[in-house]
Parts: sequence; structure tokens; C-alpha cells
Amino acid sequence: VGARIRLATEEDVIDPPRLGALLRDGGATVMQTTPTLLRMLVDAGQTQALERLRLLVGGEAGRRRLTRWRLPMGAIRGLQVGDGRHRGSP
Repeated sequence: VGARIRLATEEDVIDPPRLGALLRDGGATVMQTTPTLLRMLVDAGQTQALERLRLLVGGEAGRRRLTRWRLPMGAIRGLQVGDGRHRGSP
């Protein structure tokens, strides 16, 4: 048993419903993303796609309020932000 990497295309990334479907249907368990892209998914109602993911969020300064967003509980437990400190329970 090993890991697979699937990189989203530019078309996937700019279309939140398409990216949400890719995450749900592709069996993703980890997502490395920026706060902006995560916010796009949340605002587009794609939180179900985030439920089983461990989120690694970084690459942008000044976005420390991620845990106040309406993220699914599973995603919050696995949330790591920029500096590597956990913002939710592991």
C-alpha cells in the first residue's frame, strides 16, 4: 500500500465545484493549499469535499482566522497552518 499524488489542473483550481468533485471522487486524504483557495471552496459550498482531508495551509501571510471558518470537523482536526503548529486537535 502506497501513496498517490494527484495535482489539480489550473482548470480544476479555478472551478470550486470541479475541484470539490476531484477531492471527493479521487479519494484524497491530504490537501496542501493556500488560505485563498480554501476560502473559495468554503464560499462555494464545497465543505463536504473537505471532510476527510488533512489540510496543510500556507503560502500566504496574514491569514490566521481559518478555524473560524465553517470547516467540517474532520478538516479542522487535521488543520496545519503555515508555521506548522496545529490549529486544531490532531
